[in-house]
Amino acid sequence: MITVDRIALISDVHGNLTALEAVLADIDARGITRIFNLGDYVGKGPRGREVVALCKERCEVNILGNWDDFLPDPSRALDDCEALRWWRAELAEGQGDWLRGLPFHHDFWLSGRRVRLFHASATSVHVRVRYDHDEVEFAGMFHNTPATGDGPPPDIVGYGDTHDAFCETDRGKTLFNTGSVGNPMDEPTPVYVILEGRYGSQDPGPFSITFVRVPYDVDAELAAARELGAPEFELYEAELRRAAYRGDVRRGEAPAYHRRSLVAQDPKDWTWTLQKPCPDCGFAASEVDGGSIGALIEAAMAPWPQIAMRADARRRPSPQIWSPLEYACHVRDVCTVFTERLALMLEQDSPTFADWDQDTAAAAGNYAAADPATVVPQLEASAAALAAAYDAVQGDQFARKGLRSNGSAFTVLTLGQYCLHDLMHHLHDVGVDQPSLPESAASS
Repeated sequence: MITVDRIALISDVHGNLTALEAVLADIDARGITRIFNLGDYVGKGPRGREVVALCKERCEVNILGNWDDFLPDPSRALDDCEALRWWRAELAEGQGDWLRGLPFHHDFWLSGRRVRLFHASATSVHVRVRYDHDEVEFAGMFHNTPATGDGPPPDIVGYGDTHDAFCETDRGKTLFNTGSVGNPMDEPTPVYVILEGRYGSQDPGPFSITFVRVPYDVDAELAAARELGAPEFELYEAELRRAAYRGDVRRGEAPAYHRRSLVAQDPKDWTWTLQKPCPDCGFAASEVDGGSIGALIEAAMAPWPQIAMRADARRRPSPQIWSPLEYACHVRDVCTVFTERLALMLEQDSPTFADWDQDTAAAAGNYAAADPATVVPQLEASAAALAAAYDAVQGDQFARKGLRSNGSAFTVLTLGQYCLHDLMHHLHDVGVDQPSLPESAASS
């Protein structure tokens, strides 16, 4: 008979001591002694202090969550949120330091498979990858990043953060979310995961992932919250009883299906910006004359080294929007692609450009894990090459033509105008003002 080891994975307890105790009792009843915690011990629920103490006692591995990082952060004043101040004050002395000092991830072998556990994503506890992710986000969860360090890339990745349990296997890679013990958003019942396999073994062997739902006394937890005077009681109650996210409750929105299959996709054809100013960033590409394109490229690129080195450069403002660092990588590659297209137009009559998809490039280039110290000089070099190439264009060369594979026709002039809008628009995307157009940039 083959023997296997069992590991219980819990996550996102969020101060819900009643749910944690119920889940631990179920783990104990199954004879499982190895428990790993994927983070977010505090906030939302009323007893973060007790949860931290119990997890320190019972969990062999404890990992950093986003709440564990920002809530105890002494540099955050929290002046604008009474609830956050309450949850911070509720912690015992030293618990905040313990939380913020937790490791980002935990890697191990299980039946010949490399397993990596972290809270939210491979890049940051503050970057979220939801149930309804795309191919780029899926692939990015398995990359080595500055946050994870080097080492064997994982075959299996487990995480928490979204409070939405799932398991997906594609091309030999398995991604799963443990769901939440204290604040589940897929259904109100706490959930945890049991991994089975030969712990620490690099030899192939039996392996499984099991999700376990554990009912608990919701009324008792809510009574404790009310007795302790916990903030946002009605929102906490909505989450525990109905799995209704408090943000949706505040906005008066009903919980919605978590797939976004009906959301319209961006066709990625922005050639209309050659006819009218962009309503989002305000840039009027058609007003730029050919002789000014090189200078404007240099002006548009000047802020990017500082943007790429910002403290928040890796943080996505929302799960579907690139971080400043990812935009910097994209801008670098845009300059390279447009330099190549310009050269082709100058060398050939009406060439057709090779296809280039920005999302495919982001995945292949692992933008989210890029090193800013490497990206900045690459970005500067690619921008300088494009600016110099346009500075060298003369007279009738601005009328030479080229075609995209979808039939969109460009001249050397409109290609430069189109590229300039892209560069200016991405400054807008990262919250940076566009440089002013010099008087010589406006065409008569």
